[in-house]
Amino acid sequence: MRFASILQSFSVAAALLAGAASPAHAEAGYAKGFFLKADDGDKSYALVINGAFQTRFTLTVPEAGDDSYAFDVVRARISLNGHVLSKALTYSFLADFGHGDTQLKDLYIDYAPIDALRIRVGQWKRPFSRPFMGSSNAQQLVDEALTDAAFGVGRDLGLALHNGYEQSPVFEWVVGLFNGTGEKPWYTGKVAVTGDSGTLTSASRTNVPSQFRPLLVARVGYNYGDAAGEGYSEPDLHPEKGLRFSVAAGAMADLGGADRTGAAELDFILKISGFAATGGGFVRVSTDPGSDANPVYGVNLQAGYVLGGRVEPALRFARVMPSDDTQSTLQELALGLNLYFAGQTFKLATDVAALGAETGGASTTEWRVRTQLQTVF
Repeated sequence: MRFASILQSFSVAAALLAGAASPAHAEAGYAKGFFLKADDGDKSYALVINGAFQTRFTLTVPEAGDDSYAFDVVRARISLNGHVLSKALTYSFLADFGHGDTQLKDLYIDYAPIDALRIRVGQWKRPFSRPFMGSSNAQQLVDEALTDAAFGVGRDLGLALHNGYEQSPVFEWVVGLFNGTGEKPWYTGKVAVTGDSGTLTSASRTNVPSQFRPLLVARVGYNYGDAAGEGYSEPDLHPEKGLRFSVAAGAMADLGGADRTGAAELDFILKISGFAATGGGFVRVSTDPGSDANPVYGVNLQAGYVLGGRVEPALRFARVMPSDDTQSTLQELALGLNLYFAGQTFKLATDVAALGAETGGASTTEWRVRTQLQTVF
């Protein structure tokens, strides 16, 4: 009864969203999130509320030094998605309260003047590297491979043209121009110096640079089979859909700054009868005319098989290989096990990894064990 009362209140709110005392249609409920919908003649409004919570225990055993272990709320996210005025004008908002901090992850508006073209402005994931572009709720191992951190993935503020690439249409494409500074905020302030000490007199926290450092990102791909919405979800939880695969290429070019870099990647995902494999190859080079290219190469391969819709063993191999001998070659070998109590909605994920680093012929290995409980609504 109380839930029905709440839904009735949602319906009233949906009517208010439509801006009419007697809308033609208004409804509320749950379908892949709590939703409000209202239509009033030629106007349409929608709001979908989702949440994702991940609590993790991590044990790290280095070759030298002390072990570390702790619980962490890695992600505690609330998202709002929908459309205003018409289905052609959509929005997305995602805030994260994980690690005891608060961060704005996504905030963007999409406008589709025609079905084949959308214009996006705001902050979201740069369209580079399939594992990072996918949802953190839909991974085969506990988190992304080390290649993501090595090749400039991340969120950023910018403007893009695309064709709904995140929903895996037959042909997907996107090209965007970003600030190039990422989404993580930094502090700026003033210090009053007295003798050998100083006092912070003012401070501000922002992720907007005084001058943007243009970063051009482009991606194109092909999707085969019933891959709609699945090209960026790693496990195969829908074996009844048969063979699906996606291949794509992405590139980033830093157009400003003294230490300009460029990166490119090729990636794929394959799903069939509960088996899913994904991987990619990466290269990053300096594009500054006055410096050596010093390319860095990377590879990431992983696979998993869902048994009975409930259990998924998975494995991963990832390696980052700088051409400069003074930089470390990094490697990740990981085994994982996922228990799907209710698909991605309620899931327990565990992985064990050997993390290697080699510099100048000397190598070290660090062991890591992670267990994560995930709830999504």
